[in-house]
Amino acid sequence: MNSRVLPLETSSAAIDAERGRIFVGSSSGGLYCLRASDGHVFWRHDFGSSVSSRPLYDPAKDVVYFGSDDGYVYCLLGRSGRILWKSDLKAEVVNEPRLTQEALYVTAADGTVAALNNSTGQMIWSYRKNPPTGFTSFGHPGVALVENKLATGFATGEVVVLDASDGAVIWERDLGEDVNVHADQSGSAPLLDVDATPVVDGDTVYAASLAGGLYALDLSSGSVRWRRNDITQATGITLDSGMLYVSRAASGITAVDARDGSTLWNRRFDAGVLTTPILYNDIILLADSQGGVYAVRQGDGEFLEQVKTGEGFFAPLAIYKNWAFALSNGGTLLALLIH
Repeated sequence: MNSRVLPLETSSAAIDAERGRIFVGSSSGGLYCLRASDGHVFWRHDFGSSVSSRPLYDPAKDVVYFGSDDGYVYCLLGRSGRILWKSDLKAEVVNEPRLTQEALYVTAADGTVAALNNSTGQMIWSYRKNPPTGFTSFGHPGVALVENKLATGFATGEVVVLDASDGAVIWERDLGEDVNVHADQSGSAPLLDVDATPVVDGDTVYAASLAGGLYALDLSSGSVRWRRNDITQATGITLDSGMLYVSRAASGITAVDARDGSTLWNRRFDAGVLTTPILYNDIILLADSQGGVYAVRQGDGEFLEQVKTGEGFFAPLAIYKNWAFALSNGGTLLALLIH
């Protein structure tokens, strides 16, 4: 398991829109079920280990799936928090799972991708890519799922597309193959990690390496359609109406035309690590590891507002009606009214 000097909250809220509930994890070791309107705690389940992943709520079964830093994936009953099953991946799980009618797909910090039976937690298959030696970044990507294909990335700088039915490799692509990985005069070397969860649209996979840049890849073959090697340090990618919105550590956010990779606009922030952009109508919302939540206009990147909280954010925001929920690294869950 990764040790952490300071508490970092990375569990974004999962929304039960029908019942007005939110589910969110905590570094203190619990998963909370709260009333969205006022934060009233319906129940809390303590696992004795940080819950870093964003939960996934299934309204059809009233169950919530999530991973914990103890290496287990859990399935809890939404109305009570009772554990229905747990499955041991033996490495911390820090991303939101993906769900199909039969399977739950998860990634773990040691480079494991696994498919679990969503009713029992039994392992269907697993795939693992050994992490590189030396330093890697803090982030870990989740999986994108489309047409029985899974796309994800690794600390090695590689993107892999797997067959969702059996975990077989369809293709692999190294996004940092031409990056000079030797340390500079300051002693630092570029990190190749794929931290942002890939995005799939139609027959194209959009993925990014911290040092290798932003790519558009063919879903079937992995061939490069276009590349922007100047759009580095990507921490999150969101696609909407043919535009990619890429949050970038220590840089800000860049809007890119998904067809050809051309830049529409850039908005720089005096910021640390930015969370994955979240869209609400024509507004882009994202938070900053050094403190604060930003709102910019989707069409042109115009800065609209900043909410300064004095606490950093690693957890992406979640939207419910016209509220944005943000979990700070200080363990405070904020409900921000969007207007």
